[in-house]
Amino acid sequence: MAVLLYESRQDIDKAIQHFKIAISEEPNPTALFNLAVIFDERQERSEAKRFYQECLLRDMHNVQAKVNLAIILEKEGKVEEAFGYYLSAAE
Repeated sequence: MAVLLYESRQDIDKAIQHFKIAISEEPNPTALFNLAVIFDERQERSEAKRFYQECLLRDMHNVQAKVNLAIILEKEGKVEEAFGYYLSAAE
């Protein structure tokens, strides 16, 4: 079981490297969102938040990025800022 977890962790680290290379060449919203999700799942909130924000700079209509960012902000106690993203996602 530990070997499977290690292999999975390696795969995720490789995915992060590939996404970072891709966005350095062309920062498209889909790659930014996927990278944010990976960091979010790893509980690396500051990185997840950064990539959700970058995604939204390029695609302000990405509802899931708004909701995910709002959840992170809410966990950080930034309720008013989170509410703004929730409200925007609902529009």
